[in-house]
Amino acid sequence: MTIASVHAPTAWRGSDSPDERNGVRSANVKALSRHAQKRTINSLLVNFRTSHFRILRLAHAQFSSTRTLSLAWDAELRSWEKDKKNIKFQIKELLEYPDTMWLLLYPEGTRFTPKKLEASQKFAIEKGLPVLKYHLTPRTKGFTASIPHMRGKATAIYDIQIGFKLSDPVKPTMKNLLFGKRLEGHMYAKRIPTEEVPEGDEAAAEWLQTLYQQKDRMAKSFYETGDFFATSGVPRIGSFRLKRRYYSLVNTICWAIVVLVPMLYYLLRLLLSGSIFGISVAVGVIFVCK
Repeated sequence: MTIASVHAPTAWRGSDSPDERNGVRSANVKALSRHAQKRTINSLLVNFRTSHFRILRLAHAQFSSTRTLSLAWDAELRSWEKDKKNIKFQIKELLEYPDTMWLLLYPEGTRFTPKKLEASQKFAIEKGLPVLKYHLTPRTKGFTASIPHMRGKATAIYDIQIGFKLSDPVKPTMKNLLFGKRLEGHMYAKRIPTEEVPEGDEAAAEWLQTLYQQKDRMAKSFYETGDFFATSGVPRIGSFRLKRRYYSLVNTICWAIVVLVPMLYYLLRLLLSGSIFGISVAVGVIFVCK
């Protein structure tokens, strides 16, 4: 059996002390991440990062300009005023949960695709906003609506930048991961105290736009040089590689046995059934999984 792995060399900004890094285990925070085409892989890396800190509750949220779409929030709300009240209520519930919580926010609001990038750049030009090349223009309403309710309760915002080198022979897809192919993701994490986000919706929105300009420069630098800092103008910081945890391997093997043994048993029964339909189904399953 081949066990797939995702390695994540991590650049950590805002805390040089291991004890301070470990302090995030006891603090509620908001994490800003890119809503990429391969969002599943990006989310997997963020989950991997939070589980390293023994944080099990990771709430996902994505905001559009007048709607809130997530597992926690109702997508059928028809007015922004109702949306804001709903955001306040749900954030209050999340923050009152007894365990540490990370709120993972995708300010771009939707997945990154060439077509959506073109539409986003056109919108930015029309509105006089910075034109981004590697990100969609962030939708600021959800961010500015949530920040006031997190002040004093969430200690920090983590700006998370994830990249996979274009030169890597194995592309970052769930299919490659499930087939045991080795992926290497690079993550930059910057700790920003919540107090640094200015008060007021307009000022907070401008702060988010400025942050995304920096994120775009870092993405450009990474895709061109394989390094977040080479041409982005962001000061270089040290990096470290997360250690492998053997109990994760044991957990994966146990679940693989629980799931795969019954599947292989029924697949073998189909092949030996003598039924044309059964054999066709078994061959089809094998072909799909190949």
